Amino acid sequence: MSELILKNIHWRETLPLRQSVLRPGQPPEQCHFPGDEDKGTFHIGMIDPANGLVVGIGSFRRDALPSEPPLLGADDARGRPLPYRLRGMAVHPDYRRRGIGDQILRDGERQLRELGSGLLWFNARQDAFRFYQTNGYDFASELFSINGVGPHKVMLKRL
Repeated sequence: MSELILKNIHWRETLPLRQSVLRPGQPPEQCHFPGDEDKGTFHIGMIDPANGLVVGIGSFRRDALPSEPPLLGADDARGRPLPYRLRGMAVHPDYRRRGIGDQILRDGERQLRELGSGLLWFNARQDAFRFYQTNGYDFASELFSINGVGPHKVMLKRL
């Protein structure tokens, strides 16, 4: 088996895995997220060179926590480094339990620290709570439901 390659990818390369894992049955345009093309947004992919498939993904974009004031300039209104939001984290079912998600998170956190970000947050699916807790993330909300997707909680980690 070939060694997998972790690298930054174009947002379009995330769409097949987003569609098959996160939005099955939905059209590709429903898998393009707001902010995918924004300056400062980056997308990490794990590639299997044996078949060229993107087998793991995570997208990181500047975004204030819903409870935070609007962003002003490079920092938020309280002068803290910009928070970033993780979206579209997914691993192909045939490649799970290999540490791919851990590697994508660690690389994203490393890149965010280099950018000066002090916080990563996201809406975590209920079935992923343990994975994120194991990686040092804490709950920041009560359970809520995203229409058509299911139960979530906001989770975050200070970097």
